[in-house]
Amino acid sequence: MLFSQATRADVPVKFGKQEISFLRDLIDSLGSVPFPWNAFHQIESDEWASWAELDSKMLSWDLHLKPLEPLKNIQELIVNQPIILLTSSGNNKFIRIQLEEAGFTPRVVVNLDQPSLQEPISLFAPYRQPLPNNETYANHLLDQSRRLVLGRYGISVILLDDTQLRLTLASGLAAEFGRRVVHEITSPESNGVICCRWNWWLNHKDYLPIPEQVIIALLPLASLESPLISSRVEAFKRSGRDWFREFLLPEALCLLAPAVAPIRKNHGRLAILDGRIRRRDWGNEVLRTIEPWTPLHRLLPS
Repeated sequence: MLFSQATRADVPVKFGKQEISFLRDLIDSLGSVPFPWNAFHQIESDEWASWAELDSKMLSWDLHLKPLEPLKNIQELIVNQPIILLTSSGNNKFIRIQLEEAGFTPRVVVNLDQPSLQEPISLFAPYRQPLPNNETYANHLLDQSRRLVLGRYGISVILLDDTQLRLTLASGLAAEFGRRVVHEITSPESNGVICCRWNWWLNHKDYLPIPEQVIIALLPLASLESPLISSRVEAFKRSGRDWFREFLLPEALCLLAPAVAPIRKNHGRLAILDGRIRRRDWGNEVLRTIEPWTPLHRLLPS
């Protein structure tokens, strides 16, 4: 049943109420079961995200469970004990809301960020770019990325979480620039082009040479195809809250500043090829997050 729901091979599949009910009936039929299966009945399906990781080769699957509001599960620890909470996510609305709902009111808040004395980066974010759901978007990414990479002497990093689109873009660029183009490799050529996911870049950027430019092919808005993300969005909808501005957008904004931080060290260039940056009102929040910057209206030869 789970394998028939998979849209692609080895992708996570949401474990819905029907599947949970079936699994509980199966556990009941077995009688006494070991931990953690004996605690499965205590899980409220509306408060937990559940999904299955499939292995199509072995025809097996692993069940994953995660609370939608983790802080509520440790509410007594937060409220009744002295704690110090450290976060690198800055002014994150989503985390603030979670803390408030868990009854946690900090007595002292200290901002450890350094003063913003950074040099502005050059930002290339043209108007009238297509939206990601436009059929021309893949060609738009390839054409603009080709123009941005052409003539560059340093490393270029292209950030794109969509797996199929990323591999297609890497293949198209490799046809033009050959072995300069790599996919999530930490040993690129001096003028290499690294196509990678956002998390890969954030985890490896400290071990790579400082890039000459970072190209954001798609903003890091979490995909609703993820069972965990879709479950959280459904919970926001049930409570009548703005799931985009209170959850998806703040989480995405937290990734922007650290992702572009390396190019500030060498006055590098940032390009945003996602048309939503100019055509959605929340695009201004993205632009404020990456300040300071100066606009780059056209690409000139090196």
